[in-house]
Amino acid sequence: MVADQAVCIQPLLLTGLYTYAQGLRSLWYLHSGDCVVAFSRKDIYTLKRRIEKNLGLKCCVVYGSLPPETRKAQAELFNAPDNGYDVLVASGELLSCYRINAVA
Repeated sequence: MVADQAVCIQPLLLTGLYTYAQGLRSLWYLHSGDCVVAFSRKDIYTLKRRIEKNLGLKCCVVYGSLPPETRKAQAELFNAPDNGYDVLVASGELLSCYRINAVA
């Protein structure tokens, strides 16, 4: 018998979080400070390449199989002001694990 306990923690959002009523129809609607959620590693890197190539915005990437130190470093880069990183591309389950300063 395992005596482990699970604790569910409600994430603290530093700013309001808004979602679109429909999916993002075009990357042209992205701005610095936005976060894009994808559901596979392949989709995350495809979005990152498209955003950087087509919009000239620099992306940070966070997903589950990255080493914890790398995930933390990417989240910190995104949160740091005026560092040249504009957009966070992440998997949905990880957004509740980090404090993200998203533009509302």
